[in-house]
Amino acid sequence: MELVAHKDAATFLAHARVYLEEEQGAANHHIVQIAEAASRGSQFFVPPYFFWVLSENDEITGVSAYANPDGLVLSAGISCSAASRLVESAYQAGCAVLRLVCDEEVVTSIRSKVDAMLGDELDINGGWIVAQTDLIQDYTREVGDTVRLCTSEDRHTVLSWAELYQKEEPAFIDIPRFIEAKLQSKELFLLENQEVLAMATISGRSKWGARISSVFTPQQHRQKGCAGYLVRMIANQMLEHGSRFVVLTYGRNSASGAIYESVGFQPVCYRECLVSSNAQKALEQNRVA
Repeated sequence: MELVAHKDAATFLAHARVYLEEEQGAANHHIVQIAEAASRGSQFFVPPYFFWVLSENDEITGVSAYANPDGLVLSAGISCSAASRLVESAYQAGCAVLRLVCDEEVVTSIRSKVDAMLGDELDINGGWIVAQTDLIQDYTREVGDTVRLCTSEDRHTVLSWAELYQKEEPAFIDIPRFIEAKLQSKELFLLENQEVLAMATISGRSKWGARISSVFTPQQHRQKGCAGYLVRMIANQMLEHGSRFVVLTYGRNSASGAIYESVGFQPVCYRECLVSSNAQKALEQNRVA
């Protein structure tokens, strides 16, 4: 097997984009998103960045990306031996792997090796289902519903929602800071009907795909179809403007899964997330706060 390491995200994408986006494009969109963001100097990823491409007989067999806070992300559909080689490469490069994202099937075979290399125990933090849609669909709701871009006049509302979101779904990024950035980049959408009902963002736009994230509906507007309608309308807009697919993620036992599937998203894979014990403690402290 031949292993090529890249520190430059644009060079990496030139090497691996076809593999990532044509082979299980939705499942591998996470890696493309990291590389695209790193190439633009995103404020949400902390250098150093590393990318690896593993190939055999000139055919790519696996890819990985390292950028915190997301950690080390392995491409979907790779063999256990390829996964092990990619993890070993990250270790040899001195990467402080606090999170590891990979196929569920890979976890058992590489978990003990990862623990031994890193000198820290990685615990299953709970992964997510990756779902995608590639068809524009009509999806109607009540008369008066409007999907629009968030403006500066909505700032107080969406930042207060972001604080609630952070408490309900603790994450490895600062959600209010993320929402503020999406407001500024015009990638934050709202559902409105006399009042604002829900929000969602577009993130990780790439050559062929886009991701919907940070979907949030305040308690008083839940179970009214708000999130499903907003997500469907944003997906339609992305598909109309050239995306081949739109992807989103949700927990395996999350009630939101049924909502997204009801508006046309189909599960394509499950991605497991392992977190170091130190990072898990930090996340738990955040959850308590």
